[in-house]
Amino acid sequence: MREEKGFTLIELMVSVAVIAVLAAIAVPSYRYVVNSGQVSSDMNSLVGALQFARAEALKRGLAVVVCASTNSTAKNAGGAPAPGCSNANTWQTGWFTYVDADGSGVFGSGDEVIGIQAALASANTFVASNNTSSIRFNRQGFIAGLSAPVLVTLTPPGTGVASQKRCLAVGSVGRLTVQKPGEGSCT
Repeated sequence: MREEKGFTLIELMVSVAVIAVLAAIAVPSYRYVVNSGQVSSDMNSLVGALQFARAEALKRGLAVVVCASTNSTAKNAGGAPAPGCSNANTWQTGWFTYVDADGSGVFGSGDEVIGIQAALASANTFVASNNTSSIRFNRQGFIAGLSAPVLVTLTPPGTGVASQKRCLAVGSVGRLTVQKPGEGSCT
């Protein structure tokens, strides 16, 4: 009589049970890692836009503005960017950066668009304090036209994600600081 090689039903069921337990432990951790990565990516997009705007203001010797927009990818009849500022303190709908050539603080026909960010693909929300809908850097790289530092808060959707919340503190001298809850002004 020849001995059969293979798995018994009991061995197979034990293996499946072990895999199910490991998956039940790993999936929530993986979800946290994915959410955390998205929060970092979204925050880095805004930080990068603001750093770029400050650098351009210093380089060009002109005011540069980053403003929240609901139509940041709009084009005019000639195909050139024609976005508009939303005048809202919610930034997840996108933003754009422009050189404020006439110094008015309002996007106009003579202003040059130098950066565009479409609406965030994630469900994260960006809300700025003091109803701030735009951040303007003057030619020295300082924040212009704001009486107090701005705090832009990125909040992931859902429950149990308070630890993933991030705040971007924009100081009056143009300094950008990303904070976790409990650090600085971030609550």
